[in-house]
Amino acid sequence: PRGTTSSDCRAAINRMFDVMSRAPLAPVSSTTDWKMGTMTTIEKPLLISVDDHVIEPPNLWVDKVPRSDRERVPHVVEEDGASIWLYEDVRIPIPGLFVQAGRDQSEIVPELMSYEKMRPGYFDPRERAKDMDLDGVIASLCFPTIPRYCGQQFLEAKDREMALTCLRIYNDWMIEDWAGGAPGRFI
Repeated sequence: PRGTTSSDCRAAINRMFDVMSRAPLAPVSSTTDWKMGTMTTIEKPLLISVDDHVIEPPNLWVDKVPRSDRERVPHVVEEDGASIWLYEDVRIPIPGLFVQAGRDQSEIVPELMSYEKMRPGYFDPRERAKDMDLDGVIASLCFPTIPRYCGQQFLEAKDREMALTCLRIYNDWMIEDWAGGAPGRFI
């Protein structure tokens, strides 16, 4: 932000590393591979992932506005077994290829996805942290899906006032609920 000094930035980075250092971390994981009567242990390093994506929970915006505005904010409808986001005159399906983590390769097919069929780790921070533990990921930088990568969905909206409301709801959710749901795990 305007007026921020390099020492402010250094202090913020130090706070982030302090929080991360106190977060419950997954241990270095190892697997045992038996070949020719010998045991080989393979260790997986702990990772920080800087290109992850979150699928916003279906109630994100509708739970934060008055009932009279629920059709004006991004909201989900179910159509033919798929969850479709609606916002203004835009329909946003969730492509099945976006949500393939944890699925067997034989199950990966191009289809539209529903919240019922996808792993909760896509939209629930506690479940995402469990998935991260399985993969040895200690921290993750998550980008939005429905607002698009930097909120273009709201930038391009016709109703600018409601778009700003939606953007604020998203930002609050990302900090309070997503990052707050698994402290120290999301950057």
